[in-house]
Amino acid sequence: MFNKWIRPYFQFNRQERWGAVLLIGGLFGLYGLASLFPKRGAVPAPTDQGKSVQVRPYSYDPSPGQSNRKPDLAPFDPNQLSESEWIGMGIPPRTVQTIRNYLEKGGRFRSPEDLGKIWGLKPADRDRLLPYVRIRSEIARPKTFFETKRSGNSSVNSERARSITIDINRSDSVNWEALPGIGPTYARRIVRYRDRLGGFVRLDQIAETYQLPDSVFQQIRPHLILVNPGPIRKIPLNTVAVDTLGRHPYCNFSMARSIVRYREQHGPFRKLEELLDLQQVDSAWWMRMRPYLSLE
Repeated sequence: MFNKWIRPYFQFNRQERWGAVLLIGGLFGLYGLASLFPKRGAVPAPTDQGKSVQVRPYSYDPSPGQSNRKPDLAPFDPNQLSESEWIGMGIPPRTVQTIRNYLEKGGRFRSPEDLGKIWGLKPADRDRLLPYVRIRSEIARPKTFFETKRSGNSSVNSERARSITIDINRSDSVNWEALPGIGPTYARRIVRYRDRLGGFVRLDQIAETYQLPDSVFQQIRPHLILVNPGPIRKIPLNTVAVDTLGRHPYCNFSMARSIVRYREQHGPFRKLEELLDLQQVDSAWWMRMRPYLSLE
């Protein structure tokens, strides 16, 4: 039975045997040829820290058909990139506009982690870019791309800015806008914060303004003066209501309720130092709040 049905399938003539040998040899040849080509893999993170790097042009097609393709990355300084280069790295145009506004207002990336401060930048994009960030030294740094675009009348504006000095408690938003790095938004925020405080008692308080970059504050600080005594609005500690005291930037409603409750239980405050008897009050808070309190 075996000889009749099975054996014929395992018998080859001379021509068929040579064909099998050539087929097997061709397969091994193709396998060896494929091993000569490098395997495709992830782009390794650069290791040239401390070296001067050049930003290379990027090619990224954000069209629907290419939405899953990641752009190639190279070391870059985020303070020096143009809009097209940010977009070339896969950053959405709206986020690029946010970065542009940040730099134009005087902001600056001082460490790779500062990328995380950009509103709208996705965590995945941040983590993808971080290994390639190279911040140049602050010494004799070149202008950013956006600073270069608006520097047509820079010499005239710089001379004018150097001559400006403003009293921080008597200047309106128009005066603030004349300072370098201060636009209408920052000017309104500074004036609004001053009104909420009741006036500034130290120059450093301007740095507490909402989202005002420290780089902008350091840039305008030489132009600021505080004429003493300034027009400080005092809070009458013995008559103030909880709602009014709780709206002060240095206070909160929990602290305000404790102060008013203490006053109701022990009578009017005879000196400001009595606030230190409250469990919630420490010396640091008392020192900050003291200039805005009165016993009248």
